[in-house]
Amino acid sequence: MIIHRITMLTENDSSEHLLAKIKLNITFLNYNQTVTL
Repeated sequence: MIIHRITMLTENDSSEHLLAKIKLNITFLNYNQTVTL
């Protein structure tokens, strides 16, 4: 699911913007894991 979203982002965004979004997604995932645990 997440990989699919990243590939979709790659088609639309410049690489710098894409990296920022990936970092945001990773931070969000880590936050979610912390909350769920």
